[in-house]
Amino acid sequence: MSDGKTAATKGTGMAELDIKGTGELVFATDASGEDLPRRAISGPVRGDNFMVIWVCREEEWHAAQREGRHPDGVPWPVEDVRLRSDDS
Repeated sequence: MSDGKTAATKGTGMAELDIKGTGELVFATDASGEDLPRRAISGPVRGDNFMVIWVCREEEWHAAQREGRHPDGVPWPVEDVRLRSDDS
């Protein structure tokens, strides 16, 4: 039986990936290599063809919190998401 974390990181070279979602501060690296500050709204989940982490913009996270709803986000390839600290 797999522990999800192993399955989510298999083949990514990121054995230490520990993003569980729900508000964690992350960087999502875009196609040009820019690190975009985001909030994770899921842990690693299976997308159509590869593992993803759903992320949203900081503004969307705070608006959803104020309005009592789940934030709108986009799926991001798991290998392009990493944790960031509060002061990043």
